Amino acid sequence: MLTEKQFDLLLCLKKHKKKDFTQRELAAQTGMSLGSVNSELKALFEKGYVSDKDSYTVTKKGSTQLKPYKVDNAIIIAAGFSSRFVPLSYELPKGRLEVRGEVLIERQIKQLLEAGIKDIIIVLGYLKEEFYYLEDMFKEVTLLFNPDYASYNNISTLLEARKYIKNSLICSSDNYFVDNPFEQYVYKPYYSCVYQSGPTDEYVVTTGAHNRIEAVEVGGRDSYIMLGEVFWDKNFSDKFFKIVDEEWHLDETRQKLWEDLYIDYIDELDLYMKEADRESVWEFDSIDDVRDFDPHFVINADSKVFHNICKTLSCEPDDIKGFLPIKKGLTNNSFSFYVHGQRYVYRHPGIGSDLLIDRKREKQANKQAFALGIDPSFSAMSKKKGWKISRFEEDFRELDYKSFDDLDLLFETVFTYQSNPPKKLRRMSYMEEGDHLLKILRKRGRMEHENLQKLEKRAKKLYKKMQADDYEEVMCHHDLYAPNIFISNEDNTLTLIDWEYAGLDDPSSDFGSLITNGEYSLEEAQEILKRYYKITPEERPRDFAHYISAVGINAYFWFIWAVYKEMIGNPMGELQYYYYTMAKQYIALGRSLYKNLKE
Repeated sequence: MLTEKQFDLLLCLKKHKKKDFTQRELAAQTGMSLGSVNSELKALFEKGYVSDKDSYTVTKKGSTQLKPYKVDNAIIIAAGFSSRFVPLSYELPKGRLEVRGEVLIERQIKQLLEAGIKDIIIVLGYLKEEFYYLEDMFKEVTLLFNPDYASYNNISTLLEARKYIKNSLICSSDNYFVDNPFEQYVYKPYYSCVYQSGPTDEYVVTTGAHNRIEAVEVGGRDSYIMLGEVFWDKNFSDKFFKIVDEEWHLDETRQKLWEDLYIDYIDELDLYMKEADRESVWEFDSIDDVRDFDPHFVINADSKVFHNICKTLSCEPDDIKGFLPIKKGLTNNSFSFYVHGQRYVYRHPGIGSDLLIDRKREKQANKQAFALGIDPSFSAMSKKKGWKISRFEEDFRELDYKSFDDLDLLFETVFTYQSNPPKKLRRMSYMEEGDHLLKILRKRGRMEHENLQKLEKRAKKLYKKMQADDYEEVMCHHDLYAPNIFISNEDNTLTLIDWEYAGLDDPSSDFGSLITNGEYSLEEAQEILKRYYKITPEERPRDFAHYISAVGINAYFWFIWAVYKEMIGNPMGELQYYYYTMAKQYIALGRSLYKNLKE
């Protein structure tokens, strides 16, 4: 086995095999002292790894000694959504963005090829089709797909490439390297690190002997941080995946970055710091970061989102600042931004939302809500594409489900829009929309479970009883969820946003929506019915049965919706089970109440 200094000398001589070096020149090339070069060369001569002629040529035997250190391939991780890079990440994966005239991932592939790495595996996920052309552009590229990219973190992406990973460079598709950092031979596993002056929230490393990374913490100041490419040798790769095998059954592990799992086992997994120049390695966390690096980036981005904003707000791309993702939406993706000092929200339709939302119906309802002063934030919307721009409401708080003062404001709003539907507003029925989603799910082999079939059968029978009550249809919001309901801290006015599911329906639907989203107990639901609808089980038993049943039908729809969302890659966690149990409980209660009416 070679010492690190011997490796450095052999590699230097192999890379510059046509150049006649003096020992002093070798010292300058490798960063070693002249004395070390002299003693290590002597050892290499004695072992027959270098000829003893003045040219210092690497022998065949010496080349054989370098083989265990040869990089087998590069794995480029390109599966993630890059939420911090909105809005451009809605349209293109981050690795496909063009910076200083070059597509990020293409530049990185070319640098790998220049370094002699001829086997490049790219693992895809989000908008995978945007990378397919790379196989035609580069014969050295192999594409893989991680089906779990939306559910788990990047360990799942590495698992997809596991059979390829030996002596492997691990790269991120969105890194920009000013100078090519890649080598065809590497002595030991490393993580590229740069010195960061001032405070940082990145992974900060502490090193020990020979620059081995001994500890990693999130955040610090005036420290070396992890940034850039990584190299795993076969020993590291085998040990890492053995740990993954032991822990992969844990949901906690599946949600971790591979770096976090490495930190957990840092005493067992040897990685060394490879110091890089801070001005040579770039990782862009936001659009404003790229702007600092490439002033023409936004102009060259050719973004439809930017075009929509500029057309709506009569501005130029450079006027759009301060992008910030908003993570509370369950159907769509949203971000806030500033134009001329005013903050706005851009709503981008989520994957699969075209099967969930009637955008023409939504626009009708939103325009009416704006006209009634219920949603004054509304600015513009496309009924074809589904995007929407709204003014960001400052100094607001969300509805408190437990506050009757807040509920007083909410029901005043509800009764206002229910009494003033726009002309020719389309219907939106929870049961009909649920049936639509069920057909899609069943075509893909979902929902074929006996208990779910029983729930569906009972829901349809209950809904039929509700229809016989013959309520006049009114405009309903259908999604009375606290993050959609803002109350001004200044004047206590209420704003109701997100009208995607709005439409003509039975007025009990909004009551069902509120009870489901607010996770109210039956006693609390009864109190709300009595306070706002003057409905009690003693005085108005049929209306009581009707409105309680509406909770079950509402929860039933959102349960099917949650299954659909998971099918298209949006994990719902415990929410899906909550909707299921709520639907089962209230459908059973509704059936019992209607049965008692007959008796």
